[in-house]
Amino acid sequence: MNLKKVVALALVGAIGISSILTGCSKAEEEKVVTEKKEVAASDNFNATGYPIVNETITLDVIFNSHPNTIELNEMPFFQELEKKTNIKLNVETIRSGWTEKKNLVLASGDLPDIFFGEGLKDTDLLNNKDFFVDMNSYISEYAPNIQKMFEEEPVTEKMATVPNTGEIYGLPNVRPFRPNVGDTWFINQEWLDNLGLEMPQSTEEFYEVLKAFKEQDANGNGDPNDEIPFNFNPVEPNNSNKYFTWRGILGSFGVTNDRFGDNVYLRDGNVQYVTVAEGYKEAVQYMHRLYSEGLIYSEVLTQDNYNKSGKTPDVAQLGAGVHWQAAVLFGQWADQYAVLPPLEGPRGDRTVVTDPTKIRMKKNTFSITSANPYPEATMRWVNELYDPEASLQLFFGSIGPCIEKKDDGYVVLDPTEESGLDAGSWKWTNAPADRAPMYASKSIEEQTTIPEFHKIKLGYEDVLTPYMEPESNTFPMVIWTPDISEELATLKNDIGTYAGTKTAEWIVNGGIEEEWDKYIDDINNMGLERYLEIYQEAYDNFMK
Repeated sequence: MNLKKVVALALVGAIGISSILTGCSKAEEEKVVTEKKEVAASDNFNATGYPIVNETITLDVIFNSHPNTIELNEMPFFQELEKKTNIKLNVETIRSGWTEKKNLVLASGDLPDIFFGEGLKDTDLLNNKDFFVDMNSYISEYAPNIQKMFEEEPVTEKMATVPNTGEIYGLPNVRPFRPNVGDTWFINQEWLDNLGLEMPQSTEEFYEVLKAFKEQDANGNGDPNDEIPFNFNPVEPNNSNKYFTWRGILGSFGVTNDRFGDNVYLRDGNVQYVTVAEGYKEAVQYMHRLYSEGLIYSEVLTQDNYNKSGKTPDVAQLGAGVHWQAAVLFGQWADQYAVLPPLEGPRGDRTVVTDPTKIRMKKNTFSITSANPYPEATMRWVNELYDPEASLQLFFGSIGPCIEKKDDGYVVLDPTEESGLDAGSWKWTNAPADRAPMYASKSIEEQTTIPEFHKIKLGYEDVLTPYMEPESNTFPMVIWTPDISEELATLKNDIGTYAGTKTAEWIVNGGIEEEWDKYIDDINNMGLERYLEIYQEAYDNFMK
């Protein structure tokens, strides 16, 4: 048990004895405690100006870190922030085993002052309300940068605020230079040129191109059998692994691909379930056609390292694949690949899902616990992180080693040669990056120049923009109450696992046409109507 918890328990015991002796009511007792805290805070705390506290205080922090990130206290940004605020950090950095650590802390009640970095779920916060501080009133009094984020990006306040009660237990972030599209499909342009083929524009043309890749020695090494026409990340049976999969093809069949595991999408404000749509059935039939003719990697559903499949040593062997960025999948062969535009399906459907809110923003990147004796000072401290210049440093690294500050803006620097890192790895080494609380507004992006590495992903949208679906087709980031979350977990697992298992069988073995009606009946019997009812109600409340 940490010292702060011991002191807190001793204080509670002392107050309890005092109340017995004096006959204080519970309400009077709570008032006394509150007044004592306010007096103690006012002695050292400055509501405005700097430092935030006159005498240095230390906050105990649990930081859910990327494995490669240096310690927060080693970052020049946090060193300067300590000088400015008089607030030191005692950081426990968790680079692996986050879930186990989080669960242990919440079970024991041995709390830090701060949880820093994305990692707490809504249910962690709402099932343990006594462990966390409702930040709502502190934000309005001490956090103008966070208020500005709420005003300029209203969805951030919605995704942070508990429905019906207005409590805020976790702060979201808004990250800079994020794309509108997550999964990008790539095709080997050099192979197309070798075979005299045009970029495919439809599902049928894609099929014909993959056949040519398979049959005509597309990489030109004299071996007609070493090409893998198409590969993608396998989907777990319950859709928990949902990135870089085959499901981007759903836009060719009139269905919105859900990348975030809920299997729902929207049409005119009405919640739909992905895997019972007629277009889903047609997409699976199409994928079986490709698989049955050897146009998809034969071990696609059982491979354990998809990222290696494009990095063959002597010659490129993968014709088409799906990833965030070409270099990650294709390695030294990345320059051979071009963005494959969304394919036109048999009824003229041709879209790619856009989920910019979910790609730009994360929930619960910062929380204050009830063990923290300095909530006002802590709120002023975290407000500093939501300053535009601070947000750039939290994402890319500190001014000096990682960012050059100029009179007219900022230049994000390339990695040093000695580091041997690309710009993405450099960012994750020198900053808490995507996991940190921050507000990188559009205006700070306009003042900032970024390395070519970070521009590549954004450049893909030159091809994709004409086909982007409206964001209104994707389900927003709502807060689920614990009771609903528990009910949803069962429904999601039962229905999602069954749907995912059947889909894998159908892609490999076929049979979807014969089994479709029974499959729909089975999913309905598992509670699909209730599942959609829950999502519809949550969506309607969110949009009010």
